[in-house]
Amino acid sequence: MFRTPKEERETGLMLRPVSADKAYAALGLAIGTFPPAAIFTKIFWNARIEEETLVILILLFAVNLVCAFAGYGMGRVLGKTVVELERKSWSMMFLLVPFLAMAWGITTGAIGGLVFFGFGAFFGPFFAVPVSLVAFTVFAVLHRLIETGGMIERKHLLPIAFGISLTISAFILGL
Repeated sequence: MFRTPKEERETGLMLRPVSADKAYAALGLAIGTFPPAAIFTKIFWNARIEEETLVILILLFAVNLVCAFAGYGMGRVLGKTVVELERKSWSMMFLLVPFLAMAWGITTGAIGGLVFFGFGAFFGPFFAVPVSLVAFTVFAVLHRLIETGGMIERKHLLPIAFGISLTISAFILGL
């Protein structure tokens, strides 16, 4: 787990260490929650609230909730693989992380889209893949730079994970 005795010492000094799979799960939860909410907000910002619209908004809230849980689960699963890539060269990591990001986006988008009468599973990945490509690649670089022994301090993880997802959400909203 540790490459050097110094790395083991540094990991032992962490107050609230978070393993890589939990770190990627937190990222998955954040990008499964905020960007979809931003997309739905952008679509319905100027909509008149009627009974039909209210039903759709409730349905989109359910989609958002499912995307959050799916993002968390996929982040946890893929986090273990990304950590192995972080141990390889930078070029290998940059080559393979986008494929893992696409897997996350396709799966999370499809699962979230299933809530929208099933046919949303075909459209969900088109929204989720661009978000996951940016978020997972940026997070993988930052995680690799900051992690020690496969662990990252919680005080570093949360601002990075939420910062990435909220920045993407701001771009979606045009802020």
